[in-house]
Amino acid sequence: TDADLPVSLESIASCIHLLVEEGAHFVIGNRRAAKSRREGHSFVSRKVASWIFNRATRCLALPGLPDTQCCLKGFSAVALQKVVDELSLPGYAMDVELIFLLRRAGYEPTQIPVSWTDKRRRIPIMRLVLVVSRAVTDVIKMRARLLRRRNPAWLRK
Repeated sequence: TDADLPVSLESIASCIHLLVEEGAHFVIGNRRAAKSRREGHSFVSRKVASWIFNRATRCLALPGLPDTQCCLKGFSAVALQKVVDELSLPGYAMDVELIFLLRRAGYEPTQIPVSWTDKRRRIPIMRLVLVVSRAVTDVIKMRARLLRRRNPAWLRK
């Protein structure tokens, strides 16, 4: 999760319970789930940036996941060991790549509702544009890299 703990400790405990007690390999929080609770509000510019990135991510890499950017994520060592050597993105989209690789390895996430408190501060619009454009570019690079790996050598040039 993020350092400012926007998800409740109960949500984190639920994630850990699924991983340790229920044998889940891959758990992600879903702020849009029916039993999720949200407190606080985000600035309109952040909502728009988040919407753009979420749509791009769902179209390019993670169809069927309504909330790819909830910071609550948990993984088993078994699942991570299968994909860790393939990780390449250092930036904001690294979790998208991780989820993509885990799904490709046959792991579907267990999605859980979360109690979320929005603690985000205002970010200048130009900074948001830069962050979103870099993150979307990273997702495109990831998809291109994985496409080249699957296809003939002439496509790699």
